[in-house]
Formats: sequence, C-alpha cells, structure tokens
Amino acid sequence: TAPRGPSTASFGPLDWPVEGTLLYRFGRAVGTNQTVTRWNGIGIAAPTGTAVRAVAAGRVVIAEPVGTYGLTVILQHGAGDYSVYG
Repeated sequence: TAPRGPSTASFGPLDWPVEGTLLYRFGRAVGTNQTVTRWNGIGIAAPTGTAVRAVAAGRVVIAEPVGTYGLTVILQHGAGDYSVYG
C-alpha cells in the first residue's frame, strides 16, 4: 500500500471535526515549482458520508454552497468566534 500522510490521530486528543488524513495545513505552502498557496484552514480527507462534528457548540448561520468551497456550514460560537466547514 502507498504511504499515508499524517492523520488527525497524529496530533493528540484534540476535538477534530472528522478523523482522516491531513491534506494541507493552515498557512503558507510552497510547491515544488515554487508556487505559493496560502491556506486559511486545514484540509482533512474523509470518505463521502462521514459524519462531521463541530469543534464547539454554536448556531448555524450559513448552510449552503459558497464559492469554490462547495457546500459550506458556518457556525457562530459567540464572542466573535466562528468555525467554517466546507
């Protein structure tokens, strides 16, 4: 089998929204051809239909397709905190 990248399990007992392989991390990434991508979140691979859990209790403020994210859910947690799932 092909080697897998790090998974959410590699980072300890955090409340992750879904268990899976990390596709990309928050921040600046430089590709092999020197192209730069700025990730404003993390990407986690999971099979279609996998349940996604919120990282904290909150109120759904958006649940619809948004730009290139596709189906997106935004939760408002209070005190100006939000989480985005796309």
